[in-house]
Amino acid sequence: MDLNRQALLVMALAVLGPAAAAHAAAPGRLTSTIHHHRVLPGTSSGRRGSTAYAGLLIVVELAVVGVCGVALLGGAGTRLAGVLLAASGLAFLAYVATLLIRGYQGDCGCSPLTASITGLSLLPGASLVLAGALLAPDRAYDDVAFAASGGAVETGLALVTAGLLGALVSLLPASALVGDPQLLSGEE
Repeated sequence: MDLNRQALLVMALAVLGPAAAAHAAAPGRLTSTIHHHRVLPGTSSGRRGSTAYAGLLIVVELAVVGVCGVALLGGAGTRLAGVLLAASGLAFLAYVATLLIRGYQGDCGCSPLTASITGLSLLPGASLVLAGALLAPDRAYDDVAFAASGGAVETGLALVTAGLLGALVSLLPASALVGDPQLLSGEE
């Protein structure tokens, strides 16, 4: 696999991985966040629906991270990883856009850190869509920045840079505080 696709996978893993780990480590918090959003059917009346959606989201996030990890380490094709990333990113964008349209002001659940819903909340989803769109065709990118690796140091630096970029994208939504901080902490 060429270095460009490896860098895209590392960036996507750095965007999605921390959120997936945070959600898996604190499913109750994710359930509460989904319940407060009241966007999905069955989440406004009780916690049962929110718990089911939280569990499904955790499974999907961990599965996408796993498929991307296998593609990265296995050197196999990137088609499945690309399709899953693009689909996940589109679903994420639709969900966050709905929260923005409704004027929701609490925690978005879109970052491993507590984050207000702002336009920045769209960035992780958009980066997943872009990475997925580039990875889904499963073709080498020979004519772009990271194509010619000059050795282990250059390859390592390129992959570390991609990981740092992904981590920054993942944390960017938490850089803006909008609304009532009490809602962000889950208190009412």
